[in-house]
Amino acid sequence: MKFVMAVSSVAILALAIYVLMVQDAKEVMPYLMLLLGVQMFILGVKEFKRITNSYLGYSLFAIGMFILYISYQGFTAV
Repeated sequence: MKFVMAVSSVAILALAIYVLMVQDAKEVMPYLMLLLGVQMFILGVKEFKRITNSYLGYSLFAIGMFILYISYQGFTAV
């Protein structure tokens, strides 16, 4: 899980810098949202492992799933 978190963090940073430099986020935004959703999902799973009944874990998991849904909508709209 650490590897996936590190890869997604670097990819999010690279895509964010690309969007800032190019000023056109239409093509990159679904990928950025997908990576953010994956990262939030993994953070939620980590929090569940750390503390069994954690409200933070539930909220991170729910936010991650919502962001993944939004990313899916972005891919189907293109």
